[in-house]
Amino acid sequence: LSSSKLISYIYSADIRARHSAGYSAKMQFSDSVTPSVKGAEEIEIAFRSSKTTSFTYDEESKLYSARQFGSGITDKLDGSAVSFRNVIAIFTRIAAYDDEGRLNIDLTTGGKGYFFCEGRYEPISWSRASDDAPFVFTDGDGNEITFARGTTYIGIVPSNGKVTFE
Repeated sequence: LSSSKLISYIYSADIRARHSAGYSAKMQFSDSVTPSVKGAEEIEIAFRSSKTTSFTYDEESKLYSARQFGSGITDKLDGSAVSFRNVIAIFTRIAAYDDEGRLNIDLTTGGKGYFFCEGRYEPISWSRASDDAPFVFTDGDGNEITFARGTTYIGIVPSNGKVTFE
């Protein structure tokens, strides 16, 4: 699926492609970010037993390379490895709502999670006022998290799911 076809589909399906008036991004970025706790060079985020995403931190590039189903994730267009500067895992309620297994994912109640960056981590809380509102990620003192400039992966984990790191 090309980006031009995707954009065409979005407009033909009457899907909002722009933020509502008055929208204000809540994420703050910096060139240097150091979460409080060492020990997050290997991360594994388990959505369910058959769906796990793993990350390995590379100190030289300051990026986490991503793997799923036993191999690295690559960009379909150019074949390059997909890497992230920031990795977030948020815990929330997830439940099937029909016999087909489609999922209802609660993205407004808020909850706990982890923020990973530079081989370090920080326990966080997340919140979102409504489906149209931005996510807000805060540290243990209630201060908004500052992210490193670059790509960010947000993993949504069931409340009873597992995130491991070392």
